[in-house]
Amino acid sequence: MQDEDWTTISRIGIALGFIFIVGALVAYNYYEYFTFYYPYRDYAIPLAIVGVILLVVGIVVSTRERDRRPTPDIPKSNYQKYQYCRSCGSPNEVDAQYCKKCGKPL
Repeated sequence: MQDEDWTTISRIGIALGFIFIVGALVAYNYYEYFTFYYPYRDYAIPLAIVGVILLVVGIVVSTRERDRRPTPDIPKSNYQKYQYCRSCGSPNEVDAQYCKKCGKPL
């Protein structure tokens, strides 16, 4: 599967998880005024369990997808212009081997 497919699956899982949990809360608290009982209370716990499972699967898939993405190779010169000497603290070029101020190895 492509990366976009896993992202879509994780978003759908998270959304359905929330929908099932809200549906479980509604089913648990639904009250019929004409019959004076809670007719859907038996469905609330299974709906909540399915909602929590979908929510956890969606979150796990999204975090694994985030970890699987390759990091772009950025040349060192693009994000770091200088390296600093450990002895004197003066800035030196990135590819320098010796400090230009004190002459110690970098």
